[in-house]
Amino acid sequence: MFSRLSEQTSSKIRTSIQHNWNQALRKRCLSVQATTSKAGVSRKISSASKACKSASALNATSLYRNSATSQSHTTTTSNILPLDLVLQPSVKALLPFIGNISYLALASGFLMTDMLELRVLLVGGYSGLVAFHTLHERPMRIPLRWSALFVAVNAVAAGMLIMDRYAPSLKSSQHPDGEELYEQNFAGILTRGQFHQLLALAKRQHVPAGTQLTRENIPCDSMYFIVKGQANVYHGKTAEDFEDSFANNTRSHPLFVSTIEEGGFVNDVAFQRGSSVGAYGTIITSEDSVVLLWNTAELQEHMKSKPDMERNMKYCLSDFLV
Repeated sequence: MFSRLSEQTSSKIRTSIQHNWNQALRKRCLSVQATTSKAGVSRKISSASKACKSASALNATSLYRNSATSQSHTTTTSNILPLDLVLQPSVKALLPFIGNISYLALASGFLMTDMLELRVLLVGGYSGLVAFHTLHERPMRIPLRWSALFVAVNAVAAGMLIMDRYAPSLKSSQHPDGEELYEQNFAGILTRGQFHQLLALAKRQHVPAGTQLTRENIPCDSMYFIVKGQANVYHGKTAEDFEDSFANNTRSHPLFVSTIEEGGFVNDVAFQRGSSVGAYGTIITSEDSVVLLWNTAELQEHMKSKPDMERNMKYCLSDFLV
């Protein structure tokens, strides 16, 4: 009996141990499986993360390469001068100097009273700005184009002023004494170019003594300048009075007013007031004379498009009257 109880107890113990072992083994297996599953997921997440990082790196590299390529292409196509030139350290160091000098020249223009000096300064200033923009790796096209346009406009204006101020020789076959006439009578009032135009419109005439140039209160379509000789001014209405005054060669005649000497204008008042205005007196040459003759309508029409010449011409005539 005791042996049976012992065998039954031993069997129960073995069964309990086996059961506990099986349960422990099952738990171990489940734990291993769970651990394995988590490791797999972690490996997958790690792999996915590595793949994302790799893809991001590849994308960043690709973007950088594309950006670098695009930048290189833009740099290549936007520069005007060769890159070997504009990238030189000496050129880059020179740019601030060019820019400051250019703007200084433009600012100095506000102090100029002479139009030619102003134009020359503007040409120099805007030329400097053209060089300043052109020497950049990526020049600003809009300021560059406008600066180039301003250079052209002011260069043309300066050229016209130079031609007007420093005209070629005033001597010609029709006016061999052009230089002397200008220096003695018009220098400081008209520019050489303006006087050159004035001579081109004039006709040179030799008139004998006793030639009537104007008649008092009668419109005259000509203006004269006495190169050589002289003319007398009379006030009166009958031709006989003038003929008698001239025949007696006397200035004591009551109709005599004054004498216009060499370098004087005839009919200049009517020229300034309009062609329909009558002459202010009867003017007759008192000796053989040489005169320059202008058609008043033609001269006035010419000066309409040249306000500087018109202003200087009016000053010249006013100075003669004084």
